[in-house]
Amino acid sequence: MTEATKDDFRSKLAAVPFGYSGHSLNRNLGNIKCFVNTINVGDDLGLIVEGDAIHGGFLGEYDFKDGYHTKAIERRFIVYKDVANQHLRSFVENRASCTKFKYPFEVSELGMYLY
Repeated sequence: MTEATKDDFRSKLAAVPFGYSGHSLNRNLGNIKCFVNTINVGDDLGLIVEGDAIHGGFLGEYDFKDGYHTKAIERRFIVYKDVANQHLRSFVENRASCTKFKYPFEVSELGMYLY
């Protein structure tokens, strides 16, 4: 994946079956850039929000398959929004794309939930 250029990704995303253009094309290009160039395999945690639950774990390799950006994730915790601190709640509630937490890991207080 890392050998592909931005133009390669742009062409693939704009073509059938995806057909992205404008804002959605740029958002998807940004997600790919984040997944491929910013996130560190095995070092960074991924968060998945399902209702009131925040699932998380260490991220694996990036893949773009069937129109979806994916990374393998080794699940390591579940924490509920009502017990998460303000910084973590704000982070998960205001994200529509791939983003890194702007504070040091300790600020998230997720260390106590890792298993």
